Amino acid sequence: MRGYNTLKQFSKDYWLYKTAKEMDPGREEGETITSILKKRIDDRLKNATKQFRNMLKKRNYSKLDLVLIAVHDNSGRTEDFEKFIKECFDTEVASFEHYKKVLASNAFRTGRLKKIYNFIPYMIETKRDFEIFIKMKHGIPKQELSVIMNYICKDKWKRWLHELMEQDKLVCRNGRYYI
Repeated sequence: MRGYNTLKQFSKDYWLYKTAKEMDPGREEGETITSILKKRIDDRLKNATKQFRNMLKKRNYSKLDLVLIAVHDNSGRTEDFEKFIKECFDTEVASFEHYKKVLASNAFRTGRLKKIYNFIPYMIETKRDFEIFIKMKHGIPKQELSVIMNYICKDKWKRWLHELMEQDKLVCRNGRYYI
């Protein structure tokens, strides 16, 4: 079987796999459409062209990065970050471990996941940007804020948080931050 030449080929195969998985979750044993497509993806990754492998190596992409890119490119409109995570990891609940995986991925760090930047900026460097982010995420839970900020912001975010609370611009109610 021929391997992948481009990311677009992987994206199409992965989207086909996800669609088949939604339509026919399959059985535990025996040949199913999803198992055949999964095997096809693995085989094509193993037999990928030298150019494709060099691109992955140059950008330091893992299989998770490829999956994130495939979901990003094939999903029509991303409504929020949590829905994107649920779609990527096929879960009903987006845990903070999933947040960490996406934010730490090279696909996110290299700017490849542009639709996500509407919800979570690539980097927050100023106090003003921090305020805007909290306003945008109206009622963001404490734990979610700390996970996100640890990846996209320098150490200053905790100081900014305390300054905003002292100035009474930021309020913490029921474990959520409001401006």
